[in-house]
Amino acid sequence: MKKVLVIDDSAVWRNFLQNLIESKGHNVEVAKDGLDGINKFFTFLPDVVIVDYVMPKLNGIHFTRFIRSYRASHNVGILMLTGAEETVNPFWAKKSGVNLFLKKTAPQDDIEKTILSFIDEPFSIEWSREIYKIHLEPYGELVDIIEESLKESTLIREIISYSQYIFDETLVLKKLHELFKELFEYKNLYIGVAVLSELRLYGFGKEVAAPEEVYSVISNLTGMRYYSHIETHFDGKRKMSDRFIIEIIYKKDDPVGYIIIEEPKIIEVTQNILSVMNGPLGVLFTLLNDYRNLSTGREIDDVTGLYNETAFRKRITYALDFAKRNNIPLSFTKMKIKNLKDLTYSPH
Repeated sequence: MKKVLVIDDSAVWRNFLQNLIESKGHNVEVAKDGLDGINKFFTFLPDVVIVDYVMPKLNGIHFTRFIRSYRASHNVGILMLTGAEETVNPFWAKKSGVNLFLKKTAPQDDIEKTILSFIDEPFSIEWSREIYKIHLEPYGELVDIIEESLKESTLIREIISYSQYIFDETLVLKKLHELFKELFEYKNLYIGVAVLSELRLYGFGKEVAAPEEVYSVISNLTGMRYYSHIETHFDGKRKMSDRFIIEIIYKKDDPVGYIIIEEPKIIEVTQNILSVMNGPLGVLFTLLNDYRNLSTGREIDDVTGLYNETAFRKRITYALDFAKRNNIPLSFTKMKIKNLKDLTYSPH
């Protein structure tokens, strides 16, 4: 059984879709416009959303773009309904994150079949702390959503602007420390940049904890224990405080780093801002890793004997280009290894 949110300003379409979907045993919630839809999304937490394109207050594209900005919604299925005369710009539609478009003027049998088939696909929402605040305090006005979006876009632009300094990793992370200090109060900041079996740790603050304490937090709370080469860039002797929060930084589904905030003044505010930053930080950390690998000429991971991600991406690109130019069929399979230490490497 799936949880399905239906958003449409037409009562006729809301009733039709609700009856259709509930008849197949799914749980349905309805909303009458885009703003109502956003609030229902964060209270109902659906696996699938069926949203009209043209609606009062907030149209379907704007709704989708806002929802997709939250990591927890990345695997939620979104089907958009469009009217007879409504044309959605293909570029903006694709970038908004809509999975499928369906004309309301299509034959009813086709509409029903398409919607039910779409719901049966493996879509699901992921509960996370980033949506917890909105879950408790829904948006009251459209201006609240616009203000939230402006804050997020400003933070994203600021973080991405640090990519101009990737030749100096320490400088980039110092700038992150300065940005964090402007956004919220805390005692110390620890940043880990990771690639395969290597972890580079940085600490910022007046009295930082011992590096082994920071690594212990990462390994115990995240289960990431495969870093055999740990490079530290700070000194400290004391134990970590019991009051801290940790954010795993992802590039797509792969962890590329960690942010640990020791003794934040307001935990909820800190967690919310970090969740907004996760995406752009993932891009920034990946750029730092790529620059490090390219500038040092490193292609092989010391522990596993495998190509590092930078070299692997380069070779995949070359292979795809060669296959395309020579009309050769080529496909790749991605395999996730949970513990790199379990690999055995033999040069023979």
